[in-house]
Amino acid sequence: SGEQRVAANLVATSIAWSPDGSEIRFVGVPESMESDDGAPVYAGIFSVGIDGTDMRIIAEIEWPSLVSWSPDGSRVAVRIMLNTIFSSDPDFGVVLYTLSSNGSDKRILVRSTPNVQLAVESEWKNVGVCSDGYVVSDPQDNPGLVRDCEVLLRIRDALAGDAALNWSFDVPIAEWQGLVFHPSYPSTSFPLRVRGLNYQDFTGYPRLTGILPAELGDLEELEVVFITHQSLAGEIPSELGNLSNLRALDLSNNGLAGEIPSELGNLRNLRGLVLSNNDLMGNIPLELGGISKYLDIYVDGNSGLTGRVPSEVWHSVNSIHIQGTSLMPPMGESVY
Repeated sequence: SGEQRVAANLVATSIAWSPDGSEIRFVGVPESMESDDGAPVYAGIFSVGIDGTDMRIIAEIEWPSLVSWSPDGSRVAVRIMLNTIFSSDPDFGVVLYTLSSNGSDKRILVRSTPNVQLAVESEWKNVGVCSDGYVVSDPQDNPGLVRDCEVLLRIRDALAGDAALNWSFDVPIAEWQGLVFHPSYPSTSFPLRVRGLNYQDFTGYPRLTGILPAELGDLEELEVVFITHQSLAGEIPSELGNLSNLRALDLSNNGLAGEIPSELGNLRNLRGLVLSNNDLMGNIPLELGGISKYLDIYVDGNSGLTGRVPSEVWHSVNSIHIQGTSLMPPMGESVY
């Protein structure tokens, strides 16, 4: 209607509507409150009704700089950014709180440096956006893709490391780097799902420097994972064993360490397991022998792999490549 209302007469920043549209939360302070040098003192998180009534302070938190609702309206996230000007603690760079909508149950989630906080803030902003109709088209017809989107947003920063993946709330998922969809996206066939991750040295995507998050195991429809010639560190998460549809897993030429998870033996549809040229150690899990006679295993170039390959694996798979390791075939067998 064009009607204008003055809801509150005060200094306010970081204004956020409640999900149900009944109130507004903001970082602020009444104009009557000022510091000694005349600058406004941001004393906390305020609430006001959309008609200007019932203005009240929800939480007295010194120097908050951002407020955001959770999608269901049950909690509010608050960021505080400080430095040594305001705190004697040199590591007290950023704090992320959450609190219930009535101001109770305040929890400190992060107390760290601004760089870490930016990642956490981004994660909070991304919560709920997968179902808004922009990131995922027709979310009501693609509930599985919405779930995939939420998982990918949670793991983005851990997987990317220093790289800048474009997975975010302001980029449609069809344009996210390295994703393989089935059916081909966009499509009139439903439901759409993320079926693959493709980060190889020739794809031109940012070079990943993070870790393989355990949440990868929540991408239940993944069929292929190609993350090769990257700079990934850490261990191969056992949760990858949850990907029952996985046909190809190629993590070669990274910096992955630790042992090969026995849980990969759950991948009954796996036909190619490529772990070459990492820093893996230990032996080949005997559980891999129960996958398929069509399975090809490549563990060459992992000097930390030692011992005799279990006969349950050696005689049950199509091929196993152990060059450049300290692995030996079972007694009585030879390497060709």
